[in-house]
Amino acid sequence: MKQCIILPLLFLLTLGNVSAQMLELPSSTALTPYSLSVGYNKTTVLIFPAPIKDADRGRQDIIVSRQAGVGNVLKVKAARKDFEPSSLHVFTADGKVYSFEITFGAGSGGTFDLSRLAASTGRAAQHMPLIFPEMEDGMPDTQLRLCKVEAGQPFFRKTARNHQLRLRLLSIHFDQDRLYFRYRIWNKSSLPYFIDFTRMYISDGRQVKRATAQQQELVPDITAGSKMVPGHSSAELVFVVKRFTIPKGKKFQLEIYEKDGGRNIQMEVRNRHLYKARPLF
Repeated sequence: MKQCIILPLLFLLTLGNVSAQMLELPSSTALTPYSLSVGYNKTTVLIFPAPIKDADRGRQDIIVSRQAGVGNVLKVKAARKDFEPSSLHVFTADGKVYSFEITFGAGSGGTFDLSRLAASTGRAAQHMPLIFPEMEDGMPDTQLRLCKVEAGQPFFRKTARNHQLRLRLLSIHFDQDRLYFRYRIWNKSSLPYFIDFTRMYISDGRQVKRATAQQQELVPDITAGSKMVPGHSSAELVFVVKRFTIPKGKKFQLEIYEKDGGRNIQMEVRNRHLYKARPLF
């Protein structure tokens, strides 16, 4: 009889010990959701900085669909009016998760460029181009690497100035085969700045008077970024070139030329900068 009483007590004590050993997730691990109000008669469009891999909605009262022919655009709409608040999680190819708390708003709608979330961290906002499936399928690894470069923290402060323009080298990254140069250009004037073309080459570090400088042109595999910088604004440029180092006595030069204008700007990079390049992975 005593054994019949003791065994249940031991079982209850064991359960108590198991419960006591369970840990709650720290509040610091919680991902704070963005508040998003959606309507019944209007569609809310979300543009993400990377291709969308998956999306999960909390209730069927929310309609979630990708835009046909585009890889980084999600459309959200209410399936019925006055639904209870719900959740939405979006997973993107650059390894990020976006969490939203969805509520109903009778007149809600609009278009949101989520790349501008970077502005809250001190980086200037910039418009992200649409990412099409052929780009995603044709070079998914390259797209992922570009996203990683653009999301990284700057670690250079090398700057050039000319004609109320300021060009700054933000970072240099590398992988097995290529170098990724990330620049930001500021337009301090009110007149928009249109980029016509850019040149990248290795030339003599010291040019002898009346001697022709020897130049080795470098053609980027990829050039990403805006071709226009509005007045009193800025934009980022990323150039992807095959890996190289600079021979002794030479320098690497970037030149940016204005379309139908003379506001050109250039910057040189030395081996000491290349040696500080950081791996992407």
